[in-house]
Amino acid sequence: MVVEVLEEQIRSLDVPSGGDAIASLLRLQDAVAAKLTAAVGEFAASEAWAVEGATSVKAWLRHEGRMSSGDAHRLARAAARLRTCPATQEAWLAGTLTGGHVQAVVANVSEATAPLFAEHEPEIVPALAA
Repeated sequence: MVVEVLEEQIRSLDVPSGGDAIASLLRLQDAVAAKLTAAVGEFAASEAWAVEGATSVKAWLRHEGRMSSGDAHRLARAAARLRTCPATQEAWLAGTLTGGHVQAVVANVSEATAPLFAEHEPEIVPALAA
């Protein structure tokens, strides 16, 4: 499976301590975070976590993902919000937006403001990227 091959490659990676290598790895980390967040959103929406005996996607992330409660909450929240913000999610997956941009959206778009954000998302995302 692709994930196992990727894990093997990452674990055997020898990272130089230079700035270029670190900057490249930070971009890769952000790309993986985008993919992971999208996958968690789909996993949460499917409620597959319940089939595995968890009480919530956050509980599943804490147990199976070995995450802290706060990290599980942040990931689940971002994943849920991005399911309602497809242009933002696509821009992050494409590398047009960064995880920092997405964190700002998640922190500032509430359930109450989500419909308004969604209405203007096609104009907002390019402005954020710039």
